[in-house]
Amino acid sequence: MKRIISLLLVCVMLSIALVSCTERDDKTTTGASSQTDEQTTGRFVDDDLPEDLKFDGEKVTILYWEDVQKPEFFIEDLTGDKVENAIYYRNDNVQNRLDVELEFIGVKGNSTNVNTFIDKAKKSIEAGTKDYDIYAAYSRTAATCAINGFSENLLDLRYLNFDKPWWSQKLLDDVTIDGKLYFASGDISTNILYMMVAAFFNKKTIEDYKLDDPYQLVADNKWTLDKMIEMSRGIYQDLNNDGKKDQGDSYGMTTFALHIQGLFDASELSVLKPDKENWLTISPSFYGEKSLDFLNKICDWIHVGKDVYCNEDMVYKEIFAAGRSLFCIDRVYLATEHLADSEVKYGVLPLPKWDEEQSGYITSVANPYTLYSVSAYGNDPHRAAAVLECMASEAYRTTTPALFEVSFKSRYADANEDAQMYDLLRDTITYELGRLFHVQLNGIADKYFNQFQNNDRNWASTWQTAKPMTEAMLRRLIEGLKDADQ
Repeated sequence: MKRIISLLLVCVMLSIALVSCTERDDKTTTGASSQTDEQTTGRFVDDDLPEDLKFDGEKVTILYWEDVQKPEFFIEDLTGDKVENAIYYRNDNVQNRLDVELEFIGVKGNSTNVNTFIDKAKKSIEAGTKDYDIYAAYSRTAATCAINGFSENLLDLRYLNFDKPWWSQKLLDDVTIDGKLYFASGDISTNILYMMVAAFFNKKTIEDYKLDDPYQLVADNKWTLDKMIEMSRGIYQDLNNDGKKDQGDSYGMTTFALHIQGLFDASELSVLKPDKENWLTISPSFYGEKSLDFLNKICDWIHVGKDVYCNEDMVYKEIFAAGRSLFCIDRVYLATEHLADSEVKYGVLPLPKWDEEQSGYITSVANPYTLYSVSAYGNDPHRAAAVLECMASEAYRTTTPALFEVSFKSRYADANEDAQMYDLLRDTITYELGRLFHVQLNGIADKYFNQFQNNDRNWASTWQTAKPMTEAMLRRLIEGLKDADQ
């Protein structure tokens, strides 16, 4: 009870602070620093950057992927949007604190434009023009930059303090390889919070079918994959009476096929893991008995019976928003878009554990988030590192409260239990290296996920065929990382 009251007080205080700031936004575009001072006094951890750290107005250039899904990098001027205003304030505070000029240069760089981003960086490196100090790249693009030797080892740079709460600790644990870290993220990326994969549920359907309280299941560590499947059974109805399973019916679960990957992560399965020498190896869980059990369980759920709508289209969102599905697995920005004007009373949960013996819940993040790295060919890597630390610290004070506390917890959450669930999601984020190094591993993760999409349960045979090539490519990946540090 004390935790609930505490959370509510934090939400209220942050909401008041942000509303106050927005009211000032309507009147003036000055005084950005005072907004942060008022908002953070006594409520946030301070960074370790020296107060007299100044760079005499020098320019720091950030190459960023301009086809990012949600606003993250810069806003030209204040708007009526709280998150966009917070991004504006974050950047203004960084420039004022460090006496730098931030220059953002955009280039396409999403999943279909990885090479466009890489080529842009590569041309500057080959020309020796030192055009970019920081890379703010789509997750898989950042991994490719590291392999190509474009990025500094962040652990060698001054000013970065990865013990601070604005850096994602699980990411650092997952991607620090042989004592080297080439990219990082956390509060600095709004898209990490937007892309957290969660389980939404319809509260009315829970009541109508007299099902267990999902919040209590989470609290009792009984929110498991088997429990979610059990609760979703028997919900399907052919509402339009056309005799076929389609978007006009009601379901126990709706989702997009790719989001099933989140259940894989949440079940403590992985493609890659550190070996005894702190390099990388194929995780035994990826080809062992548990991965086969997971595949069979998911195939039964999706393909046996009619309770699950899991296609390659986006209709699943509309089905849930219309109140015709018990569960929906999606990225949390579903709340800010399809559910914003919905009359559905919904709740938010972490993805379920594999079983009750699993130590904790795990939150997967969909690929379209940003990883930040320092260019190995920029003007001053330590100055760039100071800017990254300051951006992350200021984001923790500005963009995260705007997006998380107000947009997700206050505006869109239906009850204070949901506010706690959003906290749990953020605190349990994980990152799958097998997907980050997707290109370098010949898409082996997708080969596994294609199995359940196609109801093909013969993973053991598929893996044996793919194993020699995958292991050879992994060896080249490791050698590439070793060469990158030379």
